[in-house]
Amino acid sequence: MAKCREFDVPSENVSGLSDLIKEMQGVDINMCYQCNKCTSGCPFSDLMDYTPAQLLHLLSLGLKDEAIKSNSYWFCVSCGACATRCPNDINLIKVMDALASMALREGTRPKCPDIAAFWKVGLANIRTFGVMYELGIMAILKLKVGNLFQDLGMGLKMLLQGKFDLLPKFRNSKSMRRIFKRVKEAEEG
Repeated sequence: MAKCREFDVPSENVSGLSDLIKEMQGVDINMCYQCNKCTSGCPFSDLMDYTPAQLLHLLSLGLKDEAIKSNSYWFCVSCGACATRCPNDINLIKVMDALASMALREGTRPKCPDIAAFWKVGLANIRTFGVMYELGIMAILKLKVGNLFQDLGMGLKMLLQGKFDLLPKFRNSKSMRRIFKRVKEAEEG
């Protein structure tokens, strides 16, 4: 039988965290009634410290530190299965993004540094080009994490099959930079 962990839940944290997430992302986590449909649809829930439903429960209890220390939000691939399945229209992708933003802002070191590096590189890539430039992301990420040749065979195979563009394509890059600027201003203000 699975071991059940107990947490001390300080009552002053409970509403403050749900209000913060609602302010950041417009998502009311208090609408979750733990049906677990988000978890059953998540392709990566078995890799997460806390399933999506458990993570929402931690957040609704105000246990931000416990949630931020988990790897759950870093493993989220933003596929949308959770949000699609939710009977209360809770966009869990936005909640995961809010947690990642909080963690980065607070300097919380992720359990999986390579995933956090990918997140940062991916966002910088979108800010620059307006869309993902996969080859550029892969090159920068390999330089950052220091395993330059680990996936070289697979990368070459994908390149030969036309899965990557050698040169980046710029699509709506000015609009994307304006969006990133507005988000930064909103976070600072």
